[in-house]
Amino acid sequence: MHKKQFETEMRIRVKDAESLKRRLESMGAKLASVKRYSDYQFTLESRNFWDSVEALRIRIVDGSKDGTLTYKPSGKKRQKYMQVREYETHIDNPEAVMGMFGFLGIKPLEYVPLIRKTRYKYKLGDFNMDLDRYPKVGYFLDIELVSQKKSRKDVERVKEMVKRLGFTEKDIQPTSVGFLLRELAIKANSGTVKRPG
Repeated sequence: MHKKQFETEMRIRVKDAESLKRRLESMGAKLASVKRYSDYQFTLESRNFWDSVEALRIRIVDGSKDGTLTYKPSGKKRQKYMQVREYETHIDNPEAVMGMFGFLGIKPLEYVPLIRKTRYKYKLGDFNMDLDRYPKVGYFLDIELVSQKKSRKDVERVKEMVKRLGFTEKDIQPTSVGFLLRELAIKANSGTVKRPG
């Protein structure tokens, strides 16, 4: 069964990850897990998700045979906070789903078909605090609240948490990490995309 929910999220560029970990722990945040992810990113032959700012991915935790299929409808390329609907479901055989995609006009996302990251997942009350380490671009903190509907109150609560953690507006990362990695790939003239799987 799939989950349908709204995420309210701010992404922060983190310069000193160890200091942030200590700060989170001092506030009572609990480290729930440390996992390495492989995120296979897709788009449509009929629509470029870089332009429409949609997200379709299959996430596989290192060492697992199953995965998670996630779709996020279109948003904005640059925004200080995100409040988007998310559709998510468990899949037993990611390789089979990727094979189906190839026949349905769903193809790997150009420039960034695969994103690998290590996630330090913290919980603080009803906040999810995901500290992600990416190759080439470093650490980012996603401060997230999940609810069943859009809420202005959630936006204000996330903004307040940003301040409590000692960050300011200049620390906010207004574009997704995918766009940062895309810029690096373009600069490196890495336009050849291989099909994941």
